[in-house]
Amino acid sequence: MIVARAPDGGAVLVAVSDSSPRAPVMRAAAAGTERGRGLRIVGSLAAYWGWHREPGGKVVFAVLAVGAGA
Repeated sequence: MIVARAPDGGAVLVAVSDSSPRAPVMRAAAAGTERGRGLRIVGSLAAYWGWHREPGGKVVFAVLAVGAGA
């Protein structure tokens, strides 16, 4: 995992990698389950997010704007 602050302090970048080359999928999680909510949470908190393939898997990243929604 990588966490980095923008030089102007206005945003934070979070990036995580895994070994799957498959695209991330935003799912509708069933009530009472603990799985399937990650991208929905990221999507609701991030100014934007995305992903790209890398050798051996993929990286999913999100840019969180400081003070967004405050």
